[in-house]
Amino acid sequence: MVKRLEEECGVQLIFKSSSRAPLVITPAGQVLYKRAKKLVKEENSIKIEVKRANANNFRLGYSELPARPGWHQ
Repeated sequence: MVKRLEEECGVQLIFKSSSRAPLVITPAGQVLYKRAKKLVKEENSIKIEVKRANANNFRLGYSELPARPGWHQ
């Protein structure tokens, strides 16, 4: 998956200096990660908003407190 992203973007996203070394994220990889993280969060927010919009809920509330004199509803 990473190799495919690297080919698509035309940059190296991660590298490993040796077989025992940990993976290192390149600056380009860090940019991609940060932006992708925001996109995933936005996608989840959109899904929630769409579900709520389709719920067709109608809520009616009232107050048990009497209206103040001179205040018109």
